[in-house]
Amino acid sequence: MTGSLESIRTDPRKKIAIVGKAPSSLALAPYSDESWQIWTLSDLVLCKQAPRYDVHFELHETKLLVGPRKPYVDWLGSIEKPLIVRAVDEHVPNGIAYPMDEIVAKFGGYFTNTVSWMIALAIDINPDEIGVWGVDMACTEEYRAQRPSCEYFLGIAAGRGIKVTVPQECDLLKCFGLYGFDPKQSDFAAKHAARTKEIEAQLKAKSSERDNTEQSVSYLRGCVEYCGEEAKKKELQDTLAKTEERLNVVASECLYLQGVLEDCRDYWGQWARRM
Repeated sequence: MTGSLESIRTDPRKKIAIVGKAPSSLALAPYSDESWQIWTLSDLVLCKQAPRYDVHFELHETKLLVGPRKPYVDWLGSIEKPLIVRAVDEHVPNGIAYPMDEIVAKFGGYFTNTVSWMIALAIDINPDEIGVWGVDMACTEEYRAQRPSCEYFLGIAAGRGIKVTVPQECDLLKCFGLYGFDPKQSDFAAKHAARTKEIEAQLKAKSSERDNTEQSVSYLRGCVEYCGEEAKKKELQDTLAKTEERLNVVASECLYLQGVLEDCRDYWGQWARRM
């Protein structure tokens, strides 16, 4: 084992930067400022996404990672800086067990993700400042469900007088406007609803075109197969080739519009609901 919880707690640097993998603010963390401790997670360091770190966290069971992420597990077992793990085992003999019982006794059990555990431990150390970079938790139901836990612990930190730093690019601790006082809120909600309806109509029309083109392709393939006149067959083959090419284009446009609609509903929709 390299380091200990005591060595982490007694680090003279009183600012702790918690860094996740969200690209929106990952690169903005204070790597070049040595007055900050850098706490990382997942394969950030292995993939060279974080130029330096002081403490690394991996709170998943390492035996579940060995198959799909063996290079990462091998790296975990080789690092010489403090490594906080769920439990020390043969894969991470150098690890430091996370003080789960102690932290839960002090802060309760509202932990839905690794970042929340990191923030709670940072609070327990009582630094002057805690910053969070590379953490959005904005997209997909899983991440949106996890975000309130992070914001809860950042609120605890602020309530204890610890300065909380979250970059503008990060989705944590953000709302579209001041509820009840910002007239732009209703404007944005109306715009979001109108834009969603517009994209839904475009997707419906494009999907109908795709379905009709698929039927045309099937019909033309049958015509080509059973046509006995060479000149006519050649003409049908040319028409079929053009129709198949059009089908590929329309299918791609459907996929694009589906992605736009999901983004509008999922990401921008959550902002319309934060009112």
